[in-house]
Amino acid sequence: MTPPPKGILIIFTDFPLDEDDVVDEWYTREHVKSRVIIDGFQWGKRYEAILGSPRYVAVYGTDDVGVLASQAYFEAGSNPDQAEREQVPKFYNTRRTICSVTASAGEGEGGVMGFLALSPQPGREEDLRAWITHMAIPQLVAEHGVVSAHLWETNAEALTAGSRGFTPTNTGTIDWIIAWEGTRPEDLQAARAALLKEAAIRAQGAKAELNYGFYRLLLRLEH
Repeated sequence: MTPPPKGILIIFTDFPLDEDDVVDEWYTREHVKSRVIIDGFQWGKRYEAILGSPRYVAVYGTDDVGVLASQAYFEAGSNPDQAEREQVPKFYNTRRTICSVTASAGEGEGGVMGFLALSPQPGREEDLRAWITHMAIPQLVAEHGVVSAHLWETNAEALTAGSRGFTPTNTGTIDWIIAWEGTRPEDLQAARAALLKEAAIRAQGAKAELNYGFYRLLLRLEH
């Protein structure tokens, strides 16, 4: 059995409405595969928003963050084929980061995923990390319909190395992500309402700005 991923590449993005079908088909048929075939990638997944924006999310799991800073990954991004040269510049509202997996709990993967992007207050990193790891994540996976939950933290060194030549430019930064997945949107929303209240998260050391989204799975492709 393959160990759980220790590295995560995540890209939130929109496509132009008048070209959505073309870009969406290319992403599903070609782009995910072009990354998943790289050694050290375990899988790639695509999601579409149920609630939140941007409309699409792609998530890739890797053996470790070093895979996303590797020469093989750089070469894949810096030598695009004609289709990639045409389609990637159409992305907008793009937020992309490379994360280390700090904590995970639960078993299995769900067809729906919730994402909460947050940033720790200066000096409160350890407090917030401990609360998410030892309280929020275990409680999330005990909720009805939630099968697993994770804390992903941006790895600045890997992000710098893994962003060489990346197009388009990020329109925003992401520091940490709490991700939880399960069977039905209403179950994930209920879990958030019960356990991830904004006032409680801020009290544990998060900055005021919190961004939520709920997404349904479109595709999962194995290495």
